[in-house]
Amino acid sequence: MPLLQSILSYFVYFGGFLALLLAVQQVIARKRELANFLRFFHLLCNSIMLFGNALLANRMPVEYPFTIFLYFTCGFFLGPSYLFSISALLGRTTRLKKSDIVYILPVILVFIAEIIFQTQDTGYKQDALRVFLTTPLQSPLSLLLAAAVLYNIGYDIFVMKGMVVFWNSPEVKKEVRILSIRVVASVLSIVLFSAGMFMADPLLILLGGAVHASIMVSILITQDYYPQFFFALKREIRRKRYERSLLLGLNTDVIRNRLGELMDDEKLYRDMELNLQTLADRLSITPHQLSQFLNDQVNSNFRNYINGFRVKEARRLLEHNSDMSVSTICYEVGFNSKSTFNTAFKEATGKTPREFRDGLQEMLQ
Repeated sequence: MPLLQSILSYFVYFGGFLALLLAVQQVIARKRELANFLRFFHLLCNSIMLFGNALLANRMPVEYPFTIFLYFTCGFFLGPSYLFSISALLGRTTRLKKSDIVYILPVILVFIAEIIFQTQDTGYKQDALRVFLTTPLQSPLSLLLAAAVLYNIGYDIFVMKGMVVFWNSPEVKKEVRILSIRVVASVLSIVLFSAGMFMADPLLILLGGAVHASIMVSILITQDYYPQFFFALKREIRRKRYERSLLLGLNTDVIRNRLGELMDDEKLYRDMELNLQTLADRLSITPHQLSQFLNDQVNSNFRNYINGFRVKEARRLLEHNSDMSVSTICYEVGFNSKSTFNTAFKEATGKTPREFRDGLQEMLQ
């Protein structure tokens, strides 16, 4: 076990040095933007956290309390700095606003508390840290640690929620998967580390640190082998933003109501020649706007939306109009071929129209 802990300690220290080098790389870049500075602070915090993890696992702060300085501050700053840097890299943030102070207010308060702690008598600091590392549940520092854990997990969930929007976008599928894996790894690291701290188990602390260090390695690999990693995501975000802008100035409630009238009252879906342009003209909007409306507001595309109404009426006719043949129903509800009708009907119900009717007749018998 001591050998495993030694190996893990070296790997965590390596992750700390790697994070520090990646941070320095951001400030010596030829073209420095807001994203570079935000990423510098985020990576610097990662470096301090990794060194702190290894030091805590080896009980070093008990003898040298100054080695833990800024550890809790960085613990609270990891989440906001990650959110800010990702937003800047993806082009969502071009400058920090005054309102952003809300995100870092806890960081400022913890920083002040750390300065006050470090100005205390050395014996007091050693005793406080000894209790924290041996009987953590009796130490008030555990409350601070628990708050930092929940704070960072909250930010990880928030970032993950932002990735879900692009989960099915084929253009950025690889990028989204990689970022999602990092977020999951981040949560795993936090869980392992916090469990180790609360249980006073150095091995768990180091395992959490090792997962954290692995994230730094993945950043280095991605940066070297895929330098345009964030470019594809930024391009996709701009495309989504442009598409959403097509609906700006339009009253979506009015469009939804009018669409309901055309489908439910006028039964426009029965028209075999109905297409995106025709329906858009009836709504007095462009085909692009209609397509975007269906994607954003109805979570469907034009073909599936129209076929949904056709299949719904076909089911009603198959159930209540036994004298109508399947072919007659096919053209009655707006399909222009039996093969298209069969495919759409089976996608919606799991059965072909004939199988659906036969099943109804068996139930009646």
